[in-house]
Amino acid sequence: MPNKRGISRFIARFFIFTFLVAGIIAGAVLMNVFGPNPKLYTDEDWSNLTPYTSPHENISQYNVVLDQHSHTLYSDGVLTVRQNIEWHISMGFNCVIITDHNTVSHNTDIDSLKAEYLARGIIVILGIEWTTDRIHMNFLGISEWNLQIPSYPTDQEIQDAIAEAHRQNAVTTVNHIPWSLNVAGMTEHPTRDQLRSWGIDYIEIVNEDTWDNESNNYCDTYGLGKITGTDMHSPSSVHGWTLLNVTNFTESDIMASLRDKNTTIVYDELGFADRGVYEDNPLYYLVKPISDFGGLFVDLWTGSGLDWMGVTTYLIYVYVLFGLLELYRYEKPKLKKKLIQRKNDITEK
Repeated sequence: MPNKRGISRFIARFFIFTFLVAGIIAGAVLMNVFGPNPKLYTDEDWSNLTPYTSPHENISQYNVVLDQHSHTLYSDGVLTVRQNIEWHISMGFNCVIITDHNTVSHNTDIDSLKAEYLARGIIVILGIEWTTDRIHMNFLGISEWNLQIPSYPTDQEIQDAIAEAHRQNAVTTVNHIPWSLNVAGMTEHPTRDQLRSWGIDYIEIVNEDTWDNESNNYCDTYGLGKITGTDMHSPSSVHGWTLLNVTNFTESDIMASLRDKNTTIVYDELGFADRGVYEDNPLYYLVKPISDFGGLFVDLWTGSGLDWMGVTTYLIYVYVLFGLLELYRYEKPKLKKKLIQRKNDITEK
């Protein structure tokens, strides 16, 4: 019969074990999310590549090839602003709108690079991805963003954000509706009818490699603009391009054409593969086992919350391990005593 002191020590060991496991898991998750990238990127990685030219016949009729959606180190991308632009050039774009999540802190870099890239025939435009648990929207051509971005906005807060973007003469787009509904589980994502009534300008028809046929048909029916986005966080294949014709190759003419919804979109199911050759990051491979372990727990989080069945399974394994350790601790003196007795018996013989 265990005494009170034994029970107290068991409870203490239980909590110490729990905190240790929680700390190890938390550290591994942080390593997975914020740890080093698998590759090392430099500004010269794309300098020797001839830019892609789309094989689609009608692309030569347009003088602007635009991407409205990409990310940098200022949010959750892996490239600097310059590297982001260089990658876009290699993939056949001559107009890049950088839309980091909930920040315009990349504006200083963009301002410092605009003239240099304009001299090379490339236009870079400031944007932001308004990222929440109900909807992701891009605001293209903004000058600043000072409004608070709530994690779970009301209908009115979404409308206020759209109105503020329009006050700045920016263009508003709704991103990756299929991903938001089916992957992120945004059950209260505004409907297309709501978004149209709130004044949204565009729906992103191509995001990464996904074609949104329902939104494409909706835009055709109701006159909303259609646009594409690579949603590039790290160098990847490109499946969609947004094409425009402008009289003067300037940011103001491109923005005016976007406001008039004068876009043509191109989709390629196979896509153009990223051709950059990047050096491996030794630090990444040093921490990869920890990062991979953290990835097991990152995967338990879905857009609608925790995967409780998965969490319960892991907890069962963790506490079965604790039980086995306690059983070993309990049986260890007996095992030790038996080993000593057996040794003595052998010696006596």
